[in-house]
Amino acid sequence: MHDNRQGLSRTLARWNSLFTGPLVLLAFVAGCAKKDDAAGGAYTGSWAQVADILSRVKPPTFPDRDFNIKGYGAVGDGETDCKKAIDKAVLACCYAEGGRVVVPAGTYLINGPIHLQSDTNLHLEEGAKIVFGTNFADYLPPALTRFAGTRIYNYSPMIYAYRKKNVAVTGKGELDAQAHDTWCAWVGKSGGSGKEVRRMNREDVPVMDRMFGEGHKLRPSMVQFFGCENVLVEGIKIVDAPAWCLHPVFSKNVTIRNISFNSKNANNDGIDVDSCEDVHIHDVVFDNADDCIALKSGRGPEGRKFARPTKNVYIHDCIFNSYTAIAIGSEMGGGVFNIFAENCEARSQVKRAFYIKGNRSRGGEVAHIRYRNMKFLDSREEMLAIRTDYGTMAADELKDFPPYFHDVRWENITASGSCKIALRIAGQEDMPIEDVVLKDIRIEKADKIKEITDARNIVMQNVILAGEIQDPNAANLPPDVYAGPDRIVDPNGDKTAVLQGSVADDGPTGKLKYQWSVEKGDSGAVMLDNPQAIRTKAVFSKAGAYVLKLTADDGELKGSHTLTIEVMDDSTRAEQ
Repeated sequence: MHDNRQGLSRTLARWNSLFTGPLVLLAFVAGCAKKDDAAGGAYTGSWAQVADILSRVKPPTFPDRDFNIKGYGAVGDGETDCKKAIDKAVLACCYAEGGRVVVPAGTYLINGPIHLQSDTNLHLEEGAKIVFGTNFADYLPPALTRFAGTRIYNYSPMIYAYRKKNVAVTGKGELDAQAHDTWCAWVGKSGGSGKEVRRMNREDVPVMDRMFGEGHKLRPSMVQFFGCENVLVEGIKIVDAPAWCLHPVFSKNVTIRNISFNSKNANNDGIDVDSCEDVHIHDVVFDNADDCIALKSGRGPEGRKFARPTKNVYIHDCIFNSYTAIAIGSEMGGGVFNIFAENCEARSQVKRAFYIKGNRSRGGEVAHIRYRNMKFLDSREEMLAIRTDYGTMAADELKDFPPYFHDVRWENITASGSCKIALRIAGQEDMPIEDVVLKDIRIEKADKIKEITDARNIVMQNVILAGEIQDPNAANLPPDVYAGPDRIVDPNGDKTAVLQGSVADDGPTGKLKYQWSVEKGDSGAVMLDNPQAIRTKAVFSKAGAYVLKLTADDGELKGSHTLTIEVMDDSTRAEQ
């Protein structure tokens, strides 16, 4: 099995424990259940993981203290520079150990970035609008960012938080970067800067030497949370961004809800979730000029080196009005795992409904992806696409890292309009795309029904593409499996973990066979009391990172899922 999840032990330790305490741990999931009805939205099988994600994603709360920017000299006339006033309010909030920095109704010119502090909620009241100035020098000195999957120092995002805890942007106001005639004049004019960024990534140049900014014409993201924990973005509208609109990177416990976008510039992705863990996105209206939601985890060598995946993301009740509704990649060298999206719709034409994209230079693994209950109209390209031949690879890029895409399910997806290709799955000869399930899919019109190359185990049930029934004899689908949440085992005690998965299946016999196995780590250090039961005990005789897999067999087809257990000793615990 191809494995791009190197560094699991270090990653878990750096990101702190998700589950600590007693050494006998429960997975909080049910046992075997009948295959769930996608239209009904039952949370069994792999969808049982949603409850685990939501149990961890908690929006931050803030002390009941307000710091009104007018009290620090701000004037809401759209002409007076309020940069110093809002900086003073943010610092006062920080010194008071938290609260809300309140932007009342009015238009406030801010000539430069807003750098948020821990325990700070930047709150825009109804009628409030922040307009960011367009003098590029005001966004210097450079800030540490991630630019297209590579860490560099570049112009600061308009709103930026670096390694903060409990930070938010909320309210009913608007953020406007005024980028269309300013920052976006740089599109296609960065010269060799993009190539230089790739070289620094490939050659592992120290980050402190990756200085860009003035003279390089690399556009910043508009809102970026870098290395943050407990993040909330709620209620606001994001307008006219220079590049990616909202970009959480290396962050954990992120909630994005009830926001909207109106940004039609080049590369205006709506939300780029980049090497983040435990993310909840819902009730968002997208009207932007690139991917609505893009899930990423670093580009090329640097992404693979850090192995910081985007994982455990739940998306629901969103409206898409732009390019690809949900994209994964192409910068995802650290992997993308455990993505759940449901109950969304497009109210205008999109470029693609779903797009999982990569190529041989960027590598990465994508697995355990679940989409269901979605409605679309037309798409300009494919409606459903998984491709490992994305884009054109530059001559200076390494090409020895084919991506591994597997374990993807689409259920109850409809498109009432037309598209160029209804379904496209394009793998690599030496790394085919595997284990893709389509159930209850109906796409009304397509110039071409499907293209499937270098792929294995593509299963369809009740799939109609441009009036043509696909695989009409497919009466059975593979079991849908959730092994349980990752966790950390403390060195004290008997080092025993109780494992129990959740499996949903429509198999012919109604009886499932289970098998637990050790996929990574010293298998000789793991004793399973009953490896052929959905519930078993695992006893670990030494510290280390272990990947355990639960496989379910319905007599015809198999399904599986893995979980990671970090068994710590005193030294690894001290490193956290």
